[in-house]
Amino acid sequence: MKKSTTLIMASLMVSTLGMGKTWQGDGVRYGPDGKKQSQYKLLVDVQEDSHQNMKTNVRVITESDTLEYTCERQKKDHAWTTSCKNSKGGMYCFANNICQEYTVTGETSYATTIIFDSSSSMRLSRTEMKHGIATSFFSEKLVLTD
Repeated sequence: MKKSTTLIMASLMVSTLGMGKTWQGDGVRYGPDGKKQSQYKLLVDVQEDSHQNMKTNVRVITESDTLEYTCERQKKDHAWTTSCKNSKGGMYCFANNICQEYTVTGETSYATTIIFDSSSSMRLSRTEMKHGIATSFFSEKLVLTD
């Protein structure tokens, strides 16, 4: 899988809450050895279509490229389904301001934990896996800008 596709997946879960809002922040990708592989910036606009549907526009800015894509999410109770051009997944949010998601893109999967530190700040910790073996780790910190 290309590095740019991996970075796109790194920001999928930023958009799960905060409808009608813009989140921005920084992310770091680490290899399985713990060494920093790359850094990037994120900008996520969340638009609510209804109380059960939302669309997210994500921009990932790397040192050499800017990647943009749109995802759609559907909510049912505390669970969400996610559908993007090349990925599908599901997520569940718990009462303690923590959400868990699992997303699949071809042979690559992502397990993500999202921690909402406040209504305007969140952290994401993600493991990228190929055939169940961890290949990269991501750490992101985002704040609400509007």
